[in-house]
Amino acid sequence: MEASESHKEAVQGTNDLVSLCKAYLAERGFFKDEFVIKIAGKQNLETQKNVTEPSIALLRTTYFRVFIIDCIFGKFIEETSARSQIISLGAGYDTRFFRLKSANTFNGLYVEVDFPEVVMKKMALIEGNDILKSILKDSVITKDHQRPLLRSKNYILIGLNLENISQLTSLLVECGLSLNKSTAILTEGVLPYLEERSSIQIIQWASKLFENAIFISHDPVYPTSSYMKINTKHFEQRGSPWKGCYYCPTPEAHIQRYINLGWTKATAGENLSIYYNTATKNEVMRMINLVFSDMYEAFYNHAS
Repeated sequence: MEASESHKEAVQGTNDLVSLCKAYLAERGFFKDEFVIKIAGKQNLETQKNVTEPSIALLRTTYFRVFIIDCIFGKFIEETSARSQIISLGAGYDTRFFRLKSANTFNGLYVEVDFPEVVMKKMALIEGNDILKSILKDSVITKDHQRPLLRSKNYILIGLNLENISQLTSLLVECGLSLNKSTAILTEGVLPYLEERSSIQIIQWASKLFENAIFISHDPVYPTSSYMKINTKHFEQRGSPWKGCYYCPTPEAHIQRYINLGWTKATAGENLSIYYNTATKNEVMRMINLVFSDMYEAFYNHAS
């Protein structure tokens, strides 16, 4: 197997790991997501026989990531309209669209993009679940292993390697995406796995293409800290190193990169500070009550 193919498979494997974390947290009540248990939990628990319970550190990161992105999307939809657009790049088995749709809070167009191999698996999981199929009852599926595609009124799933981001524009337009509507572009823990040139292309592509857009990215910072060294070593051992985190090692570096690549404004924050400035006291207490005291300490001490 060529090195590039080996790296691609390892990156795809991180999707399985994160999805397992989301299913684990949802099953224990950290957030409501019946769909991740159906689509992601089932997939991982059946195919990864040797996977043990996720580490506290990874569960913590996943919990804060889901909470923060949910809050940002909620505010975006509230300030624009329920008919705005969302594009999730490197979406994996994420189920946020199904949560928004079932809650009837989003009626716009939701687009997900990931490796063709991941998209093919996700389409099979959707087809195998009656609840998911009922939400996408108007869907049309093209099972092309090179460019798989699922199209429905409010949801589009596209198989494309993000290193070929320039090819995405025509696909989005063909699927009915407007370049003028309010659009949120999300990369949820995706950019660190890419070469810097690919990250630059994605950020710049989005800034030039859409007239009214926001770019949301959840990325690691401070790679030389003791805690982050443990994480970077873990993913290196898995064959999916965080190539991109060294190019922008601080929140300030991330801000400057977005400004340099065409975005008129950029802000950055760390998980813990964003969480405690956003979550209600009831939510914080609910989270604390869900975990053992030693697990809460890990949540608190390694949240940034």
